[in-house]
Amino acid sequence: DEPVGSSLEANYKQRLWVFHGNGVSVYSAGCGGLLHEVDARDIIPQNGLALCGGTQIESGLLCTWSENAVVSDSKIYIGQPNLNRIIVFHSQQLNVVQVIATDPQPMQLWFIRGQTEDQIWVLCHGQIETQRKTHSAYSNYDEMDTVNREFNWNSPSMEQKRHNKKTVQVVRILPNSRAQNVIHLQPIDGHFDLVYDLFVPKPTPLQRHHFHNNRYAYVTHWDERALIKIDMEQFKYVKTINLAECQPVNAVFTEYGLLIVQCQTPVTHQLNGQLVLDQITDTIISYNAHIKSHKSYLSPNQHFLVNIFHNTSTLSPISTTIIVQKVTQSGLQFLYDVRTTLTIVNCDFVWKNGNYDAILASGTANREDLLYLSLIDGRVELISGIGRPTKGHLRGMAVSKATNLGAITSLESVFVLDLNSNRVQCETQQRHQQPETLVWT
Repeated sequence: DEPVGSSLEANYKQRLWVFHGNGVSVYSAGCGGLLHEVDARDIIPQNGLALCGGTQIESGLLCTWSENAVVSDSKIYIGQPNLNRIIVFHSQQLNVVQVIATDPQPMQLWFIRGQTEDQIWVLCHGQIETQRKTHSAYSNYDEMDTVNREFNWNSPSMEQKRHNKKTVQVVRILPNSRAQNVIHLQPIDGHFDLVYDLFVPKPTPLQRHHFHNNRYAYVTHWDERALIKIDMEQFKYVKTINLAECQPVNAVFTEYGLLIVQCQTPVTHQLNGQLVLDQITDTIISYNAHIKSHKSYLSPNQHFLVNIFHNTSTLSPISTTIIVQKVTQSGLQFLYDVRTTLTIVNCDFVWKNGNYDAILASGTANREDLLYLSLIDGRVELISGIGRPTKGHLRGMAVSKATNLGAITSLESVFVLDLNSNRVQCETQQRHQQPETLVWT
């Protein structure tokens, strides 16, 4: 393997963007120096409103941000869940250049580069009452009836309505145009579909500046043992894939055309194994009842799958088991597992010594540690002194692919790590209320 992504000068000073409760702070080369700040009360020229809502004279405004941000062509897109919008920053000018209205609670974003247009797929967590009629936008009732019969959508129970409250939107970034076209997926039964989760393929670093070569995404409904396949070019549902006794709770895409799905049992919601699905034929290739994970992370070169399982049994102390598998063209191969008393809440990867290694962040309330895991041989190193977690249990993370600097949030600041030496390099001097989301540009 070779390092992937664009090569940058060794002395290139990247910018670290910190999105926190007080607004946005931009640092040079990690926490080397504060370049720019946008306060929660600062006015956005595009709409005359404060960055985090309310008016300029109001005090006590608290910014909330989406779980991640995406970067494309000198633009940073990040959701503001409580304000039902996406804010677009210019990564060089360091200012707000656009505000995009969305459904309630835009929490997760995916960037897709296409041949004719780029897109940002958004999962909005929403509320039950956000369900809206769309007869005027979708007037072919015969086609709607055909869709309903084909996908066997039944009237949801009250329990399903409580969990299926999220909507999927697509921001179409039109070339040479400042305007953005925000659309929903194909309506179902006269409504925009309310879903439980959305799984979108991520490009590898080698594909990041090229067209996306995987045209299918998937959504799930609560307590349904199926994946619903979406054509990302047509924004339409393709088919429902039945998964026997598997209610999918997590899915990871590989470049070999495989979809790795973590399952739980309906009703009892106990993890019950991992299955591998062929995306071309939509058939199940293999099932492994022994691999159980609450969250899975794929290394950028797609060679390693890192599975996180939280043991919350009352019979044993709380712990996390990290299960590492090798990804091959024919499926998955178990390599090893590692058990720790830390509660792992986030994972990122760094290229080092010719391989990718994993950085595993702990959300344990009184611990100031993270784990460095050498994926090739399972060697573990503890990096200490990174402060307590944000809000007592959260860790935002970002790794610079250019400089091997890692950033991680703590209670009121951000720590920057030198991942070449696995040492804490510095801590931001400014105090930030609830730092959440981090981005390198």
